[in-house]
Amino acid sequence: MKTYNRRTAKRVLAVLFAVLTAASLFCVTASAEDPGESFTVYETEMTVTVPEGVKALTMSTKFDDPLWQELNVLSPYDKATEMIDSNIAAEIYGLPGDAVVTVSANETEMSKSIYNLNFLTDEQLEEFRLGLVPFTADGETGGTAEWYEHEQIPFFCVNIQSSALEENATVYERIYGTLFNGKIITFDLYNGKEPISEEADAVLRAFIDSAEIAAFYEKPAFSLDPTQLMTVSVLGLLFVLLVAFIIANIVVAKKQKKDKKKMADKLAAYHLSKKGRENEGDGDLRFMNETVHSNEAIQVFGKYQAFHRNLFMPVFTVLLAVVVIFIVTRAGISDNWWMIVALLGFAAFSVYRSLTAGTAIAKTLERVYGSMRSRKATYYFYDNDFRISGLQASSLHPYFQITDVAETKEYFYLYMGDNTTYFVKKDKFMGFADDSGAEKFRTFLKEKLAEQAK
Repeated sequence: MKTYNRRTAKRVLAVLFAVLTAASLFCVTASAEDPGESFTVYETEMTVTVPEGVKALTMSTKFDDPLWQELNVLSPYDKATEMIDSNIAAEIYGLPGDAVVTVSANETEMSKSIYNLNFLTDEQLEEFRLGLVPFTADGETGGTAEWYEHEQIPFFCVNIQSSALEENATVYERIYGTLFNGKIITFDLYNGKEPISEEADAVLRAFIDSAEIAAFYEKPAFSLDPTQLMTVSVLGLLFVLLVAFIIANIVVAKKQKKDKKKMADKLAAYHLSKKGRENEGDGDLRFMNETVHSNEAIQVFGKYQAFHRNLFMPVFTVLLAVVVIFIVTRAGISDNWWMIVALLGFAAFSVYRSLTAGTAIAKTLERVYGSMRSRKATYYFYDNDFRISGLQASSLHPYFQITDVAETKEYFYLYMGDNTTYFVKKDKFMGFADDSGAEKFRTFLKEKLAEQAK
């Protein structure tokens, strides 16, 4: 009966509202085994008197008290531990039909938000009452919620009838409770298959009528504890990063569209100016270079591309996964292990993708260059344009077609849009006895490309 009562209390509180699911531990500050004695639930400022004919088992009941033996409790220590785990401040015995009343206290986000029922208007009290009416979509649980008058603060009285736990039978439960100083106090009577009798209800009302609240506190100003502040800060940072990322992508997309149109117009003008001399470079030949796009060169480029130019997305993805895991853990839903595993898998996959991005790029380029007639590119850099031959058909390009230039220890990388990059090896400039070819070519590129050269 006792185990069944605790399980039912949890179900009822969950049906009523989520506030009774976030339990904190409370203890009783005074012994209250005998009728006429009183006990105070810790930090609630509420003291109640045990009516005649019943006895209260509390946290302060001594382990050698005869009440334990009377209740057939073999291990008072285990029973006290069970009460703590179930968030039960006291159990009241001796009611008609051997029913047991459990006294509990809870502090939740909702209770802290309302803080005191005396603060609510009539309309808000009605809304609160309606939220207490028990029901389930399958119709197996129903009941009523009414107000019970008390000289200090409103108490609610919730009647529950449910067929969810007993096959072909209805079970009955009644809960009296109130909310003040940010906490909810409940007196829960589960009576099994028998309706709540007037005698049992009188015991409950005696508890409520005897309740004395020593102090009502002012609702504290809104504040965040360090953990909440950290969580809000992380969420704020994540939001800022997401907004910045979205805005940056919009700006970049617009700029790219504008640049492409501008590039198309300039190329049209360039080809018009070259009409009849499509194979002739303009000006003197300044540099000539032969570079083989070998697998080794491609692998070097793949690593550079992954870890220097495109590092933002994998790093951002990993950070996002870490932030989400942090938020889930701080939110107290870490028991959902599948969510944590999924997020950890997402983070691990992001790390893996970032570490193998260079290899993925290299494999793609190896297939591209493998389909060409030759992997050796011969570059002719004239005063006003340049020629590329060897890889495919020989073609001339104006310098403004180079959209970006990057330099590493061994190479210059000439980017022509997002999908085409040519390698120019520094030690393969013809006509230079030392490494001065690369230095002079760097200066030449800066003159020709200005902002693109890095």
